[in-house]
Amino acid sequence: KRTGFFRHYDKSTDGNSILDIEHVTSFLRDKTGRVWIGTFSYGLNYYSPENDKILHLSGKELGIPAFDIENIHCMLETSSGDILMGTMDGLYRLSGIGKELKLTRYQYDNKDLESLSNNLVVTLFEDHLKQIWVGTIGGGLNLFNPGNEKFKRFSIADGLPENSIRAIIADKNKNIWISTNIGIALINPGNHEIKSYLGRTLQSIGEFQMGSATIDYYGNLYFGGSNGIIKFHPDQIKENKNVPRIYFSDFRLFN
Repeated sequence: KRTGFFRHYDKSTDGNSILDIEHVTSFLRDKTGRVWIGTFSYGLNYYSPENDKILHLSGKELGIPAFDIENIHCMLETSSGDILMGTMDGLYRLSGIGKELKLTRYQYDNKDLESLSNNLVVTLFEDHLKQIWVGTIGGGLNLFNPGNEKFKRFSIADGLPENSIRAIIADKNKNIWISTNIGIALINPGNHEIKSYLGRTLQSIGEFQMGSATIDYYGNLYFGGSNGIIKFHPDQIKENKNVPRIYFSDFRLFN
């Protein structure tokens, strides 16, 4: 439906769209200019400017019928030209774009420690080293290797403040920052060393929100939460090397 300057595409649009769901969750514009549309319960769609239509990418035709009713939370075009999609049922990889399309799904396997750590994928990021980071709810962080299709897992045991990843972003020094349910973490992309940050200010933000992170011209990072926004510059965060010693002033056994 067209009203003035706006064009509305929905399931009632006659002859111009086959978009069968109105809950659109994510967008991605790839290197060719094609706009991909992620939805809730209707998988992946794309806009065709040639005929002004929104078309559905059939998972059934690509060998994974479940993809047609998938819930897509986030999308990422990798440097190799693949499109990754985080969903409620695993990570999908669409390759061969412009040639012969191939759709692959990666899921958690309790018998494989190099599988995806959790099927609920909510955020994706590729760093300057072309490493692909996959954030899950409940399963921590994953480093995905498209070459051997393996995942390296990071969790609280590796230094994360919490295992539900909300957003991933890089600062101007190319270090990686992530938000979780209860705090943020700094990751060195070279050696994968993790430093977590917790405190009153971070706790006052409430629960960090999915995909809510950005960086401004000056290098300040912003993370959105259920109770506002935090802003900081990574260069101004100083590590406290004066860790106080612990002394026992008294000790009792069985009172």
